[in-house]
Amino acid sequence: SNNGLSEWLVDVSKMSNLKLLDLSENKFATLSSHARQQFGHAFQLSNLTIDISRNGIACTCENQDFLVWMHENKNYYLHIENYTCSTTDSMFDFKSLESSVHNLQKQCKSFLGWYIGCSVTSAIFVTFIISIIVIKNKWKIRYLIYKSKQRFGFVTPFNRCIPDTMHYEYDAFLSYSGQELMFVLKQVIPRLEVNKNLRLLIRDRDYLPGISKVDSTMKGLQESRRTVCIVSKKYLESKWRDYELNMAKVEGIEDRGSLDYVILILLPEVYNGNHLPKTLMDLIRKERYIEYPMESCAYDDFWDRLIRMIEQ
Repeated sequence: SNNGLSEWLVDVSKMSNLKLLDLSENKFATLSSHARQQFGHAFQLSNLTIDISRNGIACTCENQDFLVWMHENKNYYLHIENYTCSTTDSMFDFKSLESSVHNLQKQCKSFLGWYIGCSVTSAIFVTFIISIIVIKNKWKIRYLIYKSKQRFGFVTPFNRCIPDTMHYEYDAFLSYSGQELMFVLKQVIPRLEVNKNLRLLIRDRDYLPGISKVDSTMKGLQESRRTVCIVSKKYLESKWRDYELNMAKVEGIEDRGSLDYVILILLPEVYNGNHLPKTLMDLIRKERYIEYPMESCAYDDFWDRLIRMIEQ
């Protein structure tokens, strides 16, 4: 006792004649797990009693294993009710050792697993919600990103004049799959451009070389009064046509304030099918479509209706 010891290194596990070990008035804040193991053997071998009073035991969460061990072996400690903690603000009281140990364990119980589980669950939930929002609004997001790039001059430069609501360079931007090119050359151009003097933007004819497909498409949508989509099965299978259709719808909603900007020409192979794709249903419900007739006698009426939809 009274030696300023802070660590116990002597092996007492085989000292069968040792009855009392007086370690009072030292600096023992705890005993290592190895020392506790040796003392446990000594307790059983020689009924050893220890006195570590007036040492300032560390009554902390980090030392709770030692405090629990003391409680389990309290009969081997001399005057244990007089032991004190190293800090005066500790709520630990050796006079009521069992309840003090129990309260310390509750206080120090780790909620790390719960925190990690809740954090991971929350992150997955938030990611799921954000993913739904992004997927649902992906075309609007892509459109706004492009408009921002355009506003700050990051788009491939070309001579352009953003039209006002009264004048557009083209009457209609024509969206079609490559399979319908002959239909465009033999039917659309003669009927609309030659006969009615409408100006169409046709990618195979009017896109400028050296300009990216995205920039050319967005420029065409912005400078056209309407977008006319010739919808065939191949059209619905094409990712680029899907891009044109969805960008046209966002252009109509964001800049024109209406889906009336888009007109669908449904070919017989589409409207005679089992069901129409979901990507077209918003335009179908607003009656922004016209079915290309199967009988030649109805052609003139079809083109007249299409022209009225473009010009209205």
